Amino acid sequence: MKRALVLATLLASTFLTTAAFADTISVHGSTTFVAAVLEPNKAAIEKDSGLTLDIVGNGSGNGLSNLAQGKADVAMISNKLEDVAAKVNAKTPGAVDAAALQAVEVTKTHIAFTVNPANPVKELTHAQIVDILTGKITSWKQVGGEDKAILVATEVPTGGLRTTVEKDMLGGAQISANKREVVNGTMIGKVVAQAPEALGVMGAGSVTAAVRELKLDKVDEIELYYVTKGAPSPAAQKLIDATKKNVK
Repeated sequence: MKRALVLATLLASTFLTTAAFADTISVHGSTTFVAAVLEPNKAAIEKDSGLTLDIVGNGSGNGLSNLAQGKADVAMISNKLEDVAAKVNAKTPGAVDAAALQAVEVTKTHIAFTVNPANPVKELTHAQIVDILTGKITSWKQVGGEDKAILVATEVPTGGLRTTVEKDMLGGAQISANKREVVNGTMIGKVVAQAPEALGVMGAGSVTAAVRELKLDKVDEIELYYVTKGAPSPAAQKLIDATKKNVK
């Protein structure tokens, strides 16, 4: 009886020690990626990879910087690696060496343009969106809404989604409209929910019932990537494989 009790104690101790030292992988970056991929699939990804995910949604640019500095094992970005790296290096020269990094596309989502539910405007053309972002259209009245100045809620310039918008929709030009920039993309929906005059530029996965997505005649896609230093480590490869298996 005493021997059995000792054996049971040893087994329990071994189990607890193993659980305590389970591999944790830190994943930093795009809030668009987090909302579209990790939030809805975290449990399944952890189960299939055998990893514990330490997720920090701090923007594509910050994710790349954290990876380069050794503060993250994997970065998440919502635009091509070279484009996000260029934005980061424009702000802090030499911060990221894109040639030393490797990007793996995981999935795609689309750019959602959102308004406050009180806004009567329900749809816009792609051309009208471009004119709003470049400051040619400045009032909701110009597109069938109320006589209120438009406030564009967007990421800071190093955000992956914003980088995609400026490159693919604006031909490389910056968003020049009256705007409110937020460091964390998850705040865009909150700005729109509180400001009747706002137009939110966000990933589709971040849209909630607190805002309304506008109907457009053309939808722009966003590519979502994991990024590693060089080839993925065994743990990073487990993360990539499990994510691709579970993402919809």
